[in-house]
Amino acid sequence: MKTSLFANHPHLAQIALATAVLLAAVTGLAAPESPGGFATDFSAGAEAWTLVSGSFRVENGGYRGNAMEEINKLTRTVVGDPAWSDYRATARVKLDKTANTHADFGVIARYQDLKNYYMVLYKTGVKKCTIEAKLNGKLRTLAEAPCELEAARWHEIQFTVSGSHLALVIDGRTVVEAEDTNLATGTAGLLAYYVEVTCTRFVVEPSSAP
Repeated sequence: MKTSLFANHPHLAQIALATAVLLAAVTGLAAPESPGGFATDFSAGAEAWTLVSGSFRVENGGYRGNAMEEINKLTRTVVGDPAWSDYRATARVKLDKTANTHADFGVIARYQDLKNYYMVLYKTGVKKCTIEAKLNGKLRTLAEAPCELEAARWHEIQFTVSGSHLALVIDGRTVVEAEDTNLATGTAGLLAYYVEVTCTRFVVEPSSAP
């Protein structure tokens, strides 16, 4: 599989386009868009990605985030269109190492800038999964639940953002959900904090897709 953009739901694209045209005519503003689709296994590299902070690089067939040292303790990388609104981002990831009990990692959604985005995280020390918002630079936990992810094992982490509804699904099981209206659009991505983590597949698709 190579990095690709694809439209599996042309009817959704037509609806989005019609809505955008209508809003533009009425308000002069463009409507938020859902992604036609994005998928990569990193076999063709990670040229579509933007490194926000720290270190993510393609190594040994995966996209590896290295946040083990203080200088790179928080590493973030994003991909996609800032106009994306309702979608689900799914990452196949494996926790390789942790640096301390504060370590966590997860998936980003509706990333706008360093100070504004949503994220789902697995907190390795306390064995919790959280949905969090970074708004104007301040972190806020929207929901949390006990969970435990085995290290050195592949897991599928899925973060759905649909309107105000946010949901984390791990290995096919819904773990935690929340509601928030602060961020409507933004790109998707990966985050690692005091960990080394590897991703071998990342897929973004409209949240209305089956």
